[in-house]
Amino acid sequence: MSESGLAAVTRFVMRDQQHLGLLRVRDGVITLEQLYFADEIRPIDEIKPEKASVKKEELEMASQLIESYTSEWDPKKYKDTYRDELMAVIRGEAEGQAGARRAGGRRGRRASGSPDGASRKRRACRRRQAYVDAQAHELRRSA
Repeated sequence: MSESGLAAVTRFVMRDQQHLGLLRVRDGVITLEQLYFADEIRPIDEIKPEKASVKKEELEMASQLIESYTSEWDPKKYKDTYRDELMAVIRGEAEGQAGARRAGGRRGRRASGSPDGASRKRRACRRRQAYVDAQAHELRRSA
């Protein structure tokens, strides 16, 4: 792939959903970039705002606001809190805490949205709970 300069279009499944992807070589490493299926892309006409006029002062104020929030990128400022919450649930289940909260803070709520999306969310929750149960069992066994 590297010598030809070509890329490969592929499909992959992640979180119970099929995605379109592009495999290509970058800096000697094969990378996968997620693409969108045609039906997932909304036409610009649907989302394009109506013609509006913006005053010069408003543009300057917007630029100043953006500048005031601009800073150097520091990935250490961001943390995966979901994983921490999930591990707390696993530890709670391992210690036999009754009514341990589900990851994400939900307790017995039904997923909303379309029936198809709701069933996908329920399956994902059941898999996540099975994972939590298995991890809690392993922690209890090793303790």
